[in-house]
Amino acid sequence: MVPQFHVLAWGLPYAAFLTGAALAMPDRFLAAAPLAEFIADARPNKAAGVPTIWQTLLQHLDATPEVDVSSLKEAIVGGSACPPALMEAYETRYRITLLHVGGMTEMSPLGTLARPPAGADPGAALRYRRTQGRFIAPVQARLVGPDGAVLPHDGKSAGELEVRGPWITGRYHGTDDPDKFDDGWLRTGDVGVISRNRYLT
Repeated sequence: MVPQFHVLAWGLPYAAFLTGAALAMPDRFLAAAPLAEFIADARPNKAAGVPTIWQTLLQHLDATPEVDVSSLKEAIVGGSACPPALMEAYETRYRITLLHVGGMTEMSPLGTLARPPAGADPGAALRYRRTQGRFIAPVQARLVGPDGAVLPHDGKSAGELEVRGPWITGRYHGTDDPDKFDDGWLRTGDVGVISRNRYLT
């Protein structure tokens, strides 16, 4: 449910091809009613979309319990933070797990996925899912303070997120803007903290 001009759509077709997964694409019909019918007909088990898609779909599903979306088990949410209440509603009412992903166009497209560690109890799993996720190997990340010092990954020290990796741009064509890049590191402009086990909040 991510338009093809959107950053995530630039990565999902490749991921599907590399893993042998089929893609179910709803075309331009992203309003809640046709989307629910599409899920019922196509029977996908995973999906991707922004929080507003999930919010309007939830309202429609609650109003039309006869629509069967039971094939859908997990969905990634990007673009902005997913409200915890929305995550909980999908989990309890439809047994669909919503997971944050973090990224941007220059990260082409992903850098983090909020899948909890194996064996995490339900409370801890929910706390992990509320983060932007753990950095995907081989994405490197660091936090830089206002004075330029690299900060520790201790879950407390907040700084600007910088990332680098094989699919992350290290410069724009024709420029080396120091406001955007630092010696191959992409300066995201986002402020966050990173835990010892590499989860970004």
